[in-house]
Amino acid sequence: MTFKNPYNYPYPTQAKRILRGMLGNGILIAQGDAHTFQRKALASSFSTASVKTLSPIFWEKGLLLTALWQKDFDSTNTRRKIMGIYDWMNKVTLDIIGEAGFGYNIDSLRDNDAPFQVAYRTVNNGDFNFFQLLRPFITSLKYLPLKVNQDLKSSQRLMRDEATRVIEQKRRDGTDGSEKKTTSKDLIASIIKRDEEQGIPGQRITNQSLRDQVRTFMGAGHDTSSTTMCWTLLYLAKSPRVQQKLRAEIKEHMPHLFDRTRREQLAEEDGIDVDQLPYLNNVVRESLRCVPPIPMTVRQSLSPECLAGYHIPADTTIMIPFTAVNRSPDYWGEDSEDFNPDRWDRLPQPASDSTCGGNGGGLLTFSQGPKGCIARKFAETEIKVLLCCLISAFSFGLDEETGDPSEGKIWKVVLRPKDGVRMNVETII
Repeated sequence: MTFKNPYNYPYPTQAKRILRGMLGNGILIAQGDAHTFQRKALASSFSTASVKTLSPIFWEKGLLLTALWQKDFDSTNTRRKIMGIYDWMNKVTLDIIGEAGFGYNIDSLRDNDAPFQVAYRTVNNGDFNFFQLLRPFITSLKYLPLKVNQDLKSSQRLMRDEATRVIEQKRRDGTDGSEKKTTSKDLIASIIKRDEEQGIPGQRITNQSLRDQVRTFMGAGHDTSSTTMCWTLLYLAKSPRVQQKLRAEIKEHMPHLFDRTRREQLAEEDGIDVDQLPYLNNVVRESLRCVPPIPMTVRQSLSPECLAGYHIPADTTIMIPFTAVNRSPDYWGEDSEDFNPDRWDRLPQPASDSTCGGNGGGLLTFSQGPKGCIARKFAETEIKVLLCCLISAFSFGLDEETGDPSEGKIWKVVLRPKDGVRMNVETII
């Protein structure tokens, strides 16, 4: 389904309606030739080399987050407090995808009422009610004179207008002969640059397509990273040994992160490669394995096919349970339910089978094959950088009064803690 014949298994019509409402007609929704064209246009922008050029943005936002936390600790003259971290992770990842995705400074970390942030929350509200669930299927509902429709319409207009303004400016920067065209490194600027240099006449990327990509980047690349950060910090709070080992590795490679007076230098430095920290890599992959932010997906066959000896008729709805595969003992061994970053140093053969995507082939968090997540490297690097910023400055423990947030998960766009995440946070620098 994912490697040999992925285009025979698109989203069912109902699922596409819901996703299109949230993400536009970007690469996640595209099928067949349209998907091939979009993936080719976007591939170089998500390459390892391209993601490295975006790393300074990850560092800048991650260090700003920790600086704001430190300021809060200093203002109350305390070294330890109970903090709700879910909203903070939402803000920092939103600011990252805004700047790295299309060069837009949302600034939600410093301004809780930032206009773009408020509009984004309105359009991509995970707290679905019955009306919101019906809206994609009964299109006439959007014409009712209700406040929810008015708020949604004005928020969509603000996001569309801002995206259009930024895209048009980037196109002008790329054609006016100025030096501006070489300074923007965000994803949309990279896509426009490649399209202008290598695009085929008559098959150029339109502004509408770029707006759809912006919506896809925002919707698919924000909530997934923020919830993964929450789950990872929660696992580290429950595993003090793992947290201490990770902190020691970060200190070995980046000792200046543990010096308040030198931390800010990192935002502008080159050569900081988080991929060179093997235990950090293990921690991130293990967290993504244990709690994939999208726990499952659904497909519908276009034509009949034989899969693993089973006949699949046309129009068959197929559920792909990412979490079940990620935690299957057949792939990961008897301790498959445990959070154990060390497993990645000695993966069982089924999990590392190169025919299933190489090292970690049993990992379905990003799906697999041509329809797999094109932004995997972006997401993994972002999470690694944020962990370096946070673990070097703070230690994390469970809040004994609220208990373990992992006992209450809820699936609203992404698999997130039902009641947020409150943690016992202590400053260590």
